[in-house]
Amino acid sequence: MQIKNIILYKDSDYEPRILSFNIGSLNIITGESSTGKTAIIDIVDYCLGSKSFNVKGSKIRDTVSWFALTIWFGSEEVFIARENPTFLGKQSTNAIYFSHADNINIPTFNALINNSTISALNSFISNKLGINENLHVSPDNTRESLEATFKHSRLFSFQPQNVIAEFKYLFFNQDDPFVSMAIKDTLPYVLGAVREDELLIQQQINLKKKELNKLLRQKKIEEAIHEQSISQLRALVEEAKELDLIGCDINIQNDEEAIAALGRLLEYDEIIQPISSENEQINNLLERKRNLKRDLSDIKNEISAVKTFSDSTSDYEEQAASQHDRLLSIGLYKEPTTKNYWNSLVGEEVDTIIPTIEAINNSLKNLVDGLQFTEQEKPKIQRILIELEEKKNHKITEIKNIESSITHIYKENEELNKLKNINLQKGKVIGKISLFFDSIKSLTSDSSLNEKITNLNNTIEELEACISQDEKENKINAILNKINIIMSSWSDKLNWEYQTHNLRFDIKKLTIFADSDTKSESLQQMGSGENWLACHILVHLALHKHFIDKKRPVPNFLILDQPTQVHYPKGYKETHDRKLESSDETADKKMFEFIFNIIQELAPNLQIIITDHADFNEDYFQASTVEKWRDGQKLVPIEWIDNES
Repeated sequence: MQIKNIILYKDSDYEPRILSFNIGSLNIITGESSTGKTAIIDIVDYCLGSKSFNVKGSKIRDTVSWFALTIWFGSEEVFIARENPTFLGKQSTNAIYFSHADNINIPTFNALINNSTISALNSFISNKLGINENLHVSPDNTRESLEATFKHSRLFSFQPQNVIAEFKYLFFNQDDPFVSMAIKDTLPYVLGAVREDELLIQQQINLKKKELNKLLRQKKIEEAIHEQSISQLRALVEEAKELDLIGCDINIQNDEEAIAALGRLLEYDEIIQPISSENEQINNLLERKRNLKRDLSDIKNEISAVKTFSDSTSDYEEQAASQHDRLLSIGLYKEPTTKNYWNSLVGEEVDTIIPTIEAINNSLKNLVDGLQFTEQEKPKIQRILIELEEKKNHKITEIKNIESSITHIYKENEELNKLKNINLQKGKVIGKISLFFDSIKSLTSDSSLNEKITNLNNTIEELEACISQDEKENKINAILNKINIIMSSWSDKLNWEYQTHNLRFDIKKLTIFADSDTKSESLQQMGSGENWLACHILVHLALHKHFIDKKRPVPNFLILDQPTQVHYPKGYKETHDRKLESSDETADKKMFEFIFNIIQELAPNLQIIITDHADFNEDYFQASTVEKWRDGQKLVPIEWIDNES
């Protein structure tokens, strides 16, 4: 991943400002102060997903409406553009314009429409770089787990002016405590000390541990059951002897013999003696008694129903008789004797009557007939009641006889009850023995349980060894040793005080140590900006060499902002008519030549962009210079600024 272009947009009336870079090469932008050199890192960082808008220079912030990059991935190019949030009245913006293709044609201003987010961009580039799923878990669990992504790996690609010669910090944004901790947490993965499949292995470990815990719980339960069962063994033997299930003459010496003796009891069906047939007789009598009680209940229901019917009939009879007597007393109706009909209106017999009188006569006659029928049925109802009472008394007598027989049988067969109780006790003991053997079987049913637990423990240990902290530390130390050797071998290529020392990068403190035979000095203890600058350049170039050699998912570019500042401090005025070369200039030329040689060694896998005041005449320097910002030439076109004012 390298930078092909930086593009600035003003508006649709102006062509975009395109700053192009060479892939796999040294790219130098040389220029005067206040031309926009320091803004390069801020622009690249902002376009690559920085949450903050930190582009310096009021003229840049006031004139550029969109900042954009073309990123080169070898077989594919990616175009990223972000709006200047000050134009939107915001501190920053999460939205971006994003596109990718084999070859990108730089879009026009009017084509820039937000279509994605910095979060999606981070995921996309993480994917392109080959950052696999990973997770750093703090060994002491004092902070949240962290996944290394592109936003972490790009921190090794920037050395702005305020960092490149800093004695407190080595890396971009390291002054932020959260960023500093993120670098420490993710650097093992970025270096390659963490296996790419560590997260998958950790998931396998978690699954194996769940399986192991399940087996351990099962083992614990079975051991508890076994312990409880063994404690019951002798009690069961004593109970069996008391009930003559085991002969008292049998001498049981140990638990194994006791288990064998109890086991034999489960093999025989004749242990419980059958109860005599008299017991069956009692059962038959009880069944007969239940049937008689049901018959008696049915008879009582019939008697109740007949009595209810008789009572209602008597009521009807009384009312009908009373009405009949009243009719006869007033002569309203009589049975005709000489003629066909009785005329109740005139009170005499007649040969013919009108229909109305006939209807009255019929009603009166029906009343007389009903009364006669009721009188006739009375004897029948009484007979039915007598018969039902006789049946009831007979059933009651039979029930009493059966109860007497049952009582007599129980009294005469007390031994039967004793045998019944003994059989019940034997049955309970046999049940206890059966449960005891079930518990023993549950312990021995899976004889491979211990073997499974052992195998799981071994598998977990093997998996944990692959991603153990010790293993990780060993890999980190091995990688750091190589990086330290590289830094030390390059040390004499720069002008500084520690050329003969062994250099050591401390990943936990994120600093450099220079070790001699007598002492060790940290970056903070070293004096002179020249020494601090050398440490920054050496560690970053050594890291990028490692990243390239091991194909680590880190952008293959490094931007160095004004590395000669230690020799040309703020306010220094350039003069091009000097005839004598100062020692500072010699040191700077040596530094540029060293960087150029490293680029040649790693080409085309590393791109270095340097923004600086220096403009040396050496051929490699001039060939590597992509733009010179002097005599009015700047990052932002002068006409953009003039029109704004």
